[in-house]
Amino acid sequence: MKRLLILFLTLASMGAMAQENRNRDEQNRVVRGPYETNRFFDNIFIGVAGGVNIYHGENDSYGKFGRRLAPALDLNVGKWFTPSVGARIGYSGIKAKGWTSGETIYAKELFDKQADIYNEKFGVSYLHADFMWNFSNAVSGYKETRTWNFVQFA
Repeated sequence: MKRLLILFLTLASMGAMAQENRNRDEQNRVVRGPYETNRFFDNIFIGVAGGVNIYHGENDSYGKFGRRLAPALDLNVGKWFTPSVGARIGYSGIKAKGWTSGETIYAKELFDKQADIYNEKFGVSYLHADFMWNFSNAVSGYKETRTWNFVQFA
């Protein structure tokens, strides 16, 4: 696993070094602004993703791994204020499933009568707001032709 990570980082750094230098001035210095401000509805983006939720609970040893998989959805809307600073709001979730001991409001059907274990299904909702910082643009300056950006968020 460690070797795979090192290989990935090496290949990613080679791609970053091979990029063009169109964001430099006559003295070969990186240009970092000033940036033209824009209207409110400029530089807005929408993100949609799908995947799988896996619930990890205390009674997971009663069923198979594949029986815990449930659909996942991720929706977000954001705006870049400058090439380096942005924000977004989003929703993640749909549902999760697993096993629970005793009858609860999430218990759907009896799974193991002797152990008093029930199948459970419940909705999952995660609303979030993120501040985003485009490290690539902040350090190397904005470049419209850049293929990959390293964006951190909190």
